[in-house]
Amino acid sequence: MYIARWLRLEMASLALALIAVLAPSLARAQSLGASPTLDRVRSTGAMTFGYFVAASPLSYRNETGNPDGYAVALCRGIAAIVKRDLNLPVLAVKFVPIDTDPIAAVKSGRIDMMCAPIQPTLLRRKSVSFSIPIFVSGSSVLIRDDAPADFRKLLEGSKLKTATLWRGSPQLPILAKRNFAVIAGSSSQRWALQRRQELGVNSNITTVPNLHAGLERVVRGESDAFIAERSVLVDLANHDPDAKDVRVIDHLFDMTWLALPIPRGDEDFRLLVDSTLSRLYRTVTTDDIYERRLGKLDPATRDWFRNFAEPE
Repeated sequence: MYIARWLRLEMASLALALIAVLAPSLARAQSLGASPTLDRVRSTGAMTFGYFVAASPLSYRNETGNPDGYAVALCRGIAAIVKRDLNLPVLAVKFVPIDTDPIAAVKSGRIDMMCAPIQPTLLRRKSVSFSIPIFVSGSSVLIRDDAPADFRKLLEGSKLKTATLWRGSPQLPILAKRNFAVIAGSSSQRWALQRRQELGVNSNITTVPNLHAGLERVVRGESDAFIAERSVLVDLANHDPDAKDVRVIDHLFDMTWLALPIPRGDEDFRLLVDSTLSRLYRTVTTDDIYERRLGKLDPATRDWFRNFAEPE
């Protein structure tokens, strides 16, 4: 009960903060009529978001059964501005759990946008558009505490994309016949397949449907490592009850910018989303949203937000 009450209060305070910060320059309801997404929201009085149920702390279902996470909080803020800009007395905000293929869910119109950071790629841009970046991230690795010392040292000491490790390197036998778990269709899977080909090693890459399945393979010794987005892996290792005797390597093996998928070709809706995010990035509201879920916001990350905020 306490958590549910806290969530309601947080949602209300976020909406008020956003409106106070953004209202002077976002009150333009009449100029938004060309947007199919906003036209649908205006006519139905409802806005539908997609989210992942198990990608904490970015997008997940909390213990009260409600959608939560860093990306979900940003979407709630966007909904508050949509409600104001469209001058709607009531806006029903719906969250739909998406188990697979969030890009298809946006493209088909099942959801108005996806509340989970996803890497923009050329292939995905054929189906959807993306907001400005909301998170800088990259792949890392979860391993068992008792992983062989040479294997652990290699992962900890090399980003596996520099001249430190190359085709023919004497260190490559350490990777031979290792099994790496990756989530099917993820950017980590694409990176792992590319690096395996570049390095010419015969390690195995096993796809899993979700984070917990990847963790289980490592815990049971079926995979030597689980490759996924680092903040998600850290949260998994810290909070999943089955995460026993595992650790997350303190490295980003690649660096990616993640964004929110939105309908392709709906420029007015994209403008509203990007305007909201850009103005958030220049205020302390973003700091609060970030720190509640991802920890202390360091100066470099704060500068990253400021740099990606589009100018007026």
